[in-house]
Amino acid sequence: LDPITVGDVDLGSAEGPSLQNRVVGDDFELEIRINTGAKNIGPFDISISFNHSLVTLAGAATVNQRDSSVTTPLDIAAIEVVSQASGIRILGTSGVDAAFNSYVDANNRDSYGGLSFARIKLKAVRPGIARIRGTVHTLNDQGLPSTAIAPSDWPIEAGEALQYISEGRKRHIRGDDILVQRELVDMNTH
Repeated sequence: LDPITVGDVDLGSAEGPSLQNRVVGDDFELEIRINTGAKNIGPFDISISFNHSLVTLAGAATVNQRDSSVTTPLDIAAIEVVSQASGIRILGTSGVDAAFNSYVDANNRDSYGGLSFARIKLKAVRPGIARIRGTVHTLNDQGLPSTAIAPSDWPIEAGEALQYISEGRKRHIRGDDILVQRELVDMNTH
């Protein structure tokens, strides 16, 4: 999934299933992508929730620029990642000089739907079906006055993802396992 509409926020991979199936003990990254409509991000506050009994934090959340895998802290005036009982919350504001946006082409058309906003390192810790979802509390531009790129307290609907976590040892496949995996593929590709 790639965010197409301005203000849309998506979770997981841009192509294929949002999240790949995992085995207990696997570390993986959850990507957060935003369509800013070519507006520079100003103040932001985004919650990502997940069941800590199935998935836990395995490292830092990194905020990126221009879909770079390189963390660019100089472009962020302030950022705080707060661990909560239901997941994490990423809040802060990008610096005035930061061109932190989904950019436009020469004809002023949005040519890239999703800015890779952040990556969160997670670890699969127990078998089950993990539901990862989020809420955009604040996503504003850098204007004076700052205006909303996305509505306040907007659930990340298109980016909600389910992830099947297995024990990782060989076992016979049961019919309900196949149905669950088929349902996950259907949900994560729509």
